[in-house]
This record gives sequence, C-alpha cells and structure tokens, in this order.
Amino acid sequence: MHRPLTRLSSDAPRLHRFIHELASWGLNHSEVYWKLAQALAPAPGAAGLLINERYSLRLNLAAQTEQRMYEGEEQNGLLLVSRLVTPGGHCIDLGAHIGLYTVLMASRVGAQGRVITFEPCTPVGERLLAHTRELPQVTAVHGLEALSEAQGPAPIELLRLEGADWGPRVFEEAPELLRAHRVQALLTTVGPGAIPLRLLAPHFPLKEYAHFQVGERPSRTHLRRRPALAPVDLQRRDASRFTLLAIRRDCIGRIVDLLAP
Repeated sequence: MHRPLTRLSSDAPRLHRFIHELASWGLNHSEVYWKLAQALAPAPGAAGLLINERYSLRLNLAAQTEQRMYEGEEQNGLLLVSRLVTPGGHCIDLGAHIGLYTVLMASRVGAQGRVITFEPCTPVGERLLAHTRELPQVTAVHGLEALSEAQGPAPIELLRLEGADWGPRVFEEAPELLRAHRVQALLTTVGPGAIPLRLLAPHFPLKEYAHFQVGERPSRTHLRRRPALAPVDLQRRDASRFTLLAIRRDCIGRIVDLLAP
C-alpha cells in the first residue's frame, strides 16, 4: 500500500480527519461516510491540507473544487502524478488552481528539480502564489507567453494541462511546448467540456506515445481503490470525456502496476 499523500490539518474536526485518511487509502463509497460526518461535525469554513506531511494548502470549503480536496477525492490523480515525477525532474502544471498538484510535484522533484506552474484566474492565482512562495523549485508564470523562457532545455517529466475555458489557448500561444518532443508524459482531460482531441493531433507527437484512459480500479474489499490505466485508441475513441495519459513508451515502467486489469 502507498503512503497517503494528503491529510487534513488539526483545524479540521477529528472525525473529518479520520474519514479523509480512510478516503486517502481508497475507501469505497466514502461519500456516504462524509454525509454522516458532516451531520455529526459540520465542516469549518476553511481548513488546512497537508501534502506529504510537509507542505500545506489552505482550503476554502465554500468552493466545490476545494471541498473535493478536503474529502480526499483527488487521491487517484495524486498517486498517478507521484509515479510520473522523480527527484530532480522538471514538470509543468498548467491550470494549477490553488496548487494541489504543483505542490505535490515540488515535493517529489525536491530542491534539485523544477516545477513551472500557471493559473489563468487571477484571484485563484494569487492563492497559488501564496502556497508556493516558500518553494524555491517552483516558478509561477503569469502568462503562457512566458513558458518558453521559463522552462529551459531539460526534458519535461510531466505536463499536466487542465482548463476547459482557457486550455485550448496553449496550442495557440505556446505551441513549441508541445512540439519540442521533450515531454515524457502528458496528463489532461479531453472531450466535451475539456480539451478537444482534435487539438492534440497537429501539435503533439502522439505517435511517439502510448495512450491510456485513466479510470479507477474497483476493489472487492471496502478499501484500496486505485487508478487503473486502460489502453485507448484515440483514432477510434468516442466523443465522451475522459482523462488521458500519453506517456513515452520508455517511461511506462513508472506506472506498469497501474495498468488494467
């Protein structure tokens, strides 16, 4: 079993901390337990989230996205990212929100690595800056045009791209990022309401990568859901929305145990 990547800080109710820990281990039907926990101990308006026991984010629980972080719903994505990023590596997180994945990447690459992060929404971006200000390995850029200067020549272990409203701009304003053949793994959501698949083909060398749909491996027990990667043919894929991992074939060893079935 992997060590939980997140836990709630002491300003959250003890019952909530317990349920979050169970969710981080992959508790099935954790939403039922959260409803019970909320009835017994209402959540505060804000709370701290610790990443790898060391780095802290401040969550505003009035925001749905941050409520999901509070409830531990991001664990499978975090586990996958933790497999793709190694000490000393270089990563890019576009559409970083308040920095959940950015901070995890920073904790993985360490002092010798580098993480470039970008959030297009100014108020949210200010919180991203606050969460990463003390992390010297993190460089926050204020526009996509600054990516080419910030990223440098090193291979990019992981490019994470999220953002239905602005994400397609990456293909227009930073096309060299995708065409540079230096990205070892791309993690993004594609389909309706996300990044259109048609944008990837002309800008990203997809033939050099293996493509997987990121799902969730069911469990026969009450615990231990985990990510499952199923090969996907992008040419024959239907129009539904899904999370895509495109990874260079020589890097598959990092996630081989997550391949379905």
